[in-house]
Amino acid sequence: MQLLVIDDHPIVRQGLVAALRQLQPGVEVLEATDGAHGLELLERYPRIKAVLIDLEMQPLGGLPTIRQIRQMQTDLPVLVVAGSENPADYHAAIQAGANGYCPKSSGLRAIREAVRQVLDGKPHVPDFIGSDPA
Repeated sequence: MQLLVIDDHPIVRQGLVAALRQLQPGVEVLEATDGAHGLELLERYPRIKAVLIDLEMQPLGGLPTIRQIRQMQTDLPVLVVAGSENPADYHAAIQAGANGYCPKSSGLRAIREAVRQVLDGKPHVPDFIGSDPA
């Protein structure tokens, strides 16, 4: 299974890659430094099963990248992994087409569980949103 991590911070990418490799044997994790690079990898590797993406990146940030991913592949699971715990950021990501949102403060085990949820076709709603994701 191939997964794609899009984040401009190397230490965050490396941590996510390490966590994702523990999902199941044989997981291959591709890394992109920004949205444009991530979109290139999606075109080059059509077997990617899910994307984990940060919101704050330059030059092409998370929200525009999510919208472009939705134009390319309407059913590809996209999980936002962001530093923000602002409900407005969560709602903006969902409106852009994300399947879930996980704050970076959640820890690697929680991020792995969020990935499992979106891979299973279930939305992932962070705790800071509470029981009302609308």
